[in-house]
Amino acid sequence: MSSNEKHLKRKTLKLSHPNPLFEKWLQEWKDEAASRNSDTQYAFAKALQSLKKYPLPLKTGKECLILENFGTRICLLLDRKLADYKNLHPGNDLDITLSREPSLDNEAEAPMKKKPKTKSPKKSSKLYIPTLRSASYAILVALNQHLKAAGPPGEMTKDELQKAAQPFCDTSMFKPLPNSYYSGWSCVGQLVNKQLVKRQGNPHRYSLTESGIDLAEKLPVVDEESSLCIPNISSPPKLTNHPRIRNENKTCTTKSPQKRIEKEVERPLSILQPVIPLGTEEISSDHRLTQNSESTSSEWEEVIFPPGSFQTILLVDTQEIHKGDELVKALEAQGTILEVRKLKVGDFAWVSRNAAGQELLLPFIVERKRLDDLASSIKDGRFHEQKFRMKQCGLPHCMYLVESHGQRQYSLPTSTLLQAAANTQFIDRFAVKYTANSHETVAYLATFTKVISRKFSNKTLLGCKKNMLPTFDIQDDCISLISFMEFNKTSGKTRKYSVKEMFIKQLVQLRGLSVEKALAIVGRYPCPRSLITAFQEGGNEKLLADIPVGNLSRKIGPVISKAVYELYNKSILS
Repeated sequence: MSSNEKHLKRKTLKLSHPNPLFEKWLQEWKDEAASRNSDTQYAFAKALQSLKKYPLPLKTGKECLILENFGTRICLLLDRKLADYKNLHPGNDLDITLSREPSLDNEAEAPMKKKPKTKSPKKSSKLYIPTLRSASYAILVALNQHLKAAGPPGEMTKDELQKAAQPFCDTSMFKPLPNSYYSGWSCVGQLVNKQLVKRQGNPHRYSLTESGIDLAEKLPVVDEESSLCIPNISSPPKLTNHPRIRNENKTCTTKSPQKRIEKEVERPLSILQPVIPLGTEEISSDHRLTQNSESTSSEWEEVIFPPGSFQTILLVDTQEIHKGDELVKALEAQGTILEVRKLKVGDFAWVSRNAAGQELLLPFIVERKRLDDLASSIKDGRFHEQKFRMKQCGLPHCMYLVESHGQRQYSLPTSTLLQAAANTQFIDRFAVKYTANSHETVAYLATFTKVISRKFSNKTLLGCKKNMLPTFDIQDDCISLISFMEFNKTSGKTRKYSVKEMFIKQLVQLRGLSVEKALAIVGRYPCPRSLITAFQEGGNEKLLADIPVGNLSRKIGPVISKAVYELYNKSILS
């Protein structure tokens, strides 16, 4: 074969990573699931392995269905992530981006292309020192102390490390921050990337690297008892000894994200009165005193129920047994452990109680309505008021149990009652259960009690204040719950409401204005004065018509907008 023929031989372009974005996202999801010890890490790992073997670029997540170990859920996640990527990078050519890393046939050229990447370590030449009593600081100190006590290699599991690090940290290592999915534990990935902490094994075990040991030896040990007397270090930014002054000092800034996290979280062991952030509504003196006493004793922070150390008990409201103890006897006959006590909102709830008598309220509450009672509550206004208080009680799963008791005539048509129940399910996002009679209600409550007892038996339950509750996820190993005492204190009808809450209660009195629509209006105009001012400054009857409501972003509409306009601008309503 001549040299010209060799020169004209076809060359194929091989892509080492034909789908780098999909590979990157699957790897991120796999790592995140592994950090939570979730079984979904194995599904992402199998899908990632199949994707790496596929030699051609894929343009959508749906196309990945042709690959092994790809299901509709993973493909849907990829399509959503891809849509977000397109929105953030509208100018990028997606065909080029999805296959950006072609491999070189000539091996001699590969090292030349990788040479500039050797300059990246220079970026980390600056010495990293974590902020005192930050989550990173707490993890390094806890691992170092364990290394000294137990000897090399000084490995700890996730649960052991979280419990050991919590006394050295102002941020909770278990509960996510308000309006966030991240807790103090989220900083472990940063420490692993900085090669200060080593993570290995399955389940993961954590230990300090040599550089991590050197850094941990230089850090002062500041635990909870000495947290108000923080010594100064020359390298990191100076911290003010007083926690309130430290939060209000705007000039003390740092590039570390842990500093920003600390400003958002109240010190759980602070002996001072909690600081009310600027721009929030004023809290009544009784409620502020309650918060102060709770933060002083830090009881909510210290309540921890290890798995298997508690008992699940069904609470029955006293008003549910006004016709005798037939309901209680029927539930006890089913083997249900229950107690009858006064509930400020709802008819049934569940608590977990440990051997010391401490109680944490499980995140479920049930309101039971017979059809005749449902009709009466709609006519006298209790229907909307009860749903509003259930939404504000701090329990994420609100359930409505609608019970029939034979073919009877009610004060409202049956179709109207069923429509009200459907609105409760689809508009207010309650779970609605229909039962044919009281016997079916008893069977449902007994079965539900057994199910949640089994589900929560292997969980670690943590006490938490109502205003700091994270998003509830039954898959989590640690569940944050409020105490029964706080639930009853904050759910009563006679408690002092804020201006925003009273504004919502005012709005829902209008016909057709649901709690969800009232929340949308209050989100735009937080008090009646701001709404009246907006009407006076040129707003007409349709001022509120285009405000989006709920996840579907439906509009409030001109009819309700006109009704609100007349309520606050006319002395005589039409």
